Parts: sequence; C-alpha cells; structure tokens
Amino acid sequence: MIGGRVVYEDGAVYHGDFLNNLEHGLGTMKRSGGRSLFAGRWSEGFEVEQFSFKMELGVLDENGITFAGQWSRGRRDGLGTESSRNVTFSGDWTEGAQSRYGVADYTNNEVISCYMGIWVDSKPEEYGIQEYADSGTYCGQWLNGRKTGFGVRTSGQYGSSALAMMHKPTICAHVMGFVMPIAPHLTRINVVETYRGQWMDGRRCGYGIGERSDGHKYVGEWRGDMWHGYGVTTKTDGTKTCGRYKNGKLVMDLGSAKGKLIGSFCGARTRLQESVRAASLAAYIADLKI
Repeated sequence: MIGGRVVYEDGAVYHGDFLNNLEHGLGTMKRSGGRSLFAGRWSEGFEVEQFSFKMELGVLDENGITFAGQWSRGRRDGLGTESSRNVTFSGDWTEGAQSRYGVADYTNNEVISCYMGIWVDSKPEEYGIQEYADSGTYCGQWLNGRKTGFGVRTSGQYGSSALAMMHKPTICAHVMGFVMPIAPHLTRINVVETYRGQWMDGRRCGYGIGERSDGHKYVGEWRGDMWHGYGVTTKTDGTKTCGRYKNGKLVMDLGSAKGKLIGSFCGARTRLQESVRAASLAAYIADLKI
C-alpha cells in the first residue's frame, strides 16, 4: 500500500492510500470546485467508512450538509445521520437512500417539526407519525411521501395556530389542521380540531369524521380537504343539517333540526345514511392507526 495525491480529469482531488492503483485505506476526496469532501476509509476505490462528510450548497458554508454513519461501496448504507440547515435525518440507509425506519427533525420549518416512521427511497411510506410546530399530529398511512390511506390528524389549540398565522401570513388554517368553517369571534383559543378517516395525496378524501372540541362536527364524504358528497353537520348548539355538499357548500338540504335528522328524499336519504355509516367505519379504522 502506498500513499499519494491524484487529480482526476473531472477535477476531483484524492489524498491518501492506494492499492493496485485504487483508493484503498485512509483518504480524502475533494470533488470538483470544492463542492464536497469525504474523509474516511476506502476499499478498492469505494468509500466504506466515513469519518466526516460535508457537502456545501453553492458557496454558503452555513448551508452545508453533514453526514455521519455507515457506507458501502461509495454509498450511505446502514445507520447514519444527515444534517443540513433545515433538516436532520437519523435512521436507516440503503444504497444512498433513506429507508426502513428513520426520524426527520425539521429545525427551521414554520409548520412541520418532526416525522418518525417508515421510509422508502427517502420518502415517508406505509406508516408514520408527523408532528407539527403547534403541537398538532398526524398518525397514519403514507404513500410516496404523502398522507394516503387511513389516518388521524389532530390540530394544536386554535389560539396557537391563530398566533402562528398572524405572524406568518403564508401559513393558513388549512395547513395548521383547521379545515372546517371557522368563525374567529366564536372560536375559543383552546379549541382543537380532529379528522379521522381516509386520505388521498395528502388531503382528506373519501369518508371520515371531522370534529372540534367545541361540538362542531361533520360526518360524511370529503374531497380535497372539503365536505363533498353526502354528510351530516352538527353545530355547536346541537342543530344538525343533513344533505349533499359540493366543495364545502351545501347544495341539497335534506332537512335541518335540533337534535334529530329529517328528510323526505328517499334516494338521497339512503345515500346519506350509507355515507354516515361509511364515515363512521373509516374513522374507526383510522383510530386503529394511532
């Protein structure tokens, strides 16, 4: 084994040990333009164990990404932690991608604070728990990095979310977990909203139950985070409205009453009952994901 320095055609510079003209032993590799640095153990031309790793984004050192963990044939493979200015991921890696189980902490995110669960190809998959900056949570299924399947989304207290929205205009009530109609002058600061049911591509879609701790509740069909289809709304005073909704608005009123349901359209009434049953079942399945 011999040591030396080599400058490659792409501008990369290697300092360290060689064996049979391949990087082998201890060495450092600085990529073209100084964009990245690997320092650690090499085997037959591949990085296998890192001592320190830094990849600079552009020319800003404060945006540097660091990785500490296991390597195999030049790729992150095994257990490791990657840190950047905004995210720290600790968990399993397979052939350079986040996989199996891991925890991501979002240090400078205005909305999301943490995700813990299963990863496939560096995206949340199958099952995971997401925590939000206002103490809200989502527990449930994921597909290709988005909430899809059954899950439960619980907001933080309305006061905390309203304060965040006041200081950060880019944050909306929808993002903070409040998708049911809001009347700020009627909403107490400690009110919490929970959705239990089906999701598709990150949004409430299918059947589910949305309810707030002040008594406001909707049971029925959803699409794109809005009431869409047949459902029953219960107001804070106990008054129930049943009917068909489109994009969050009531388009067919099957009756309103205080404490009971009424309606005269037989076909629509049957569809309404089916939607209520399906929503209750979806909420039950979602609860099993907690």
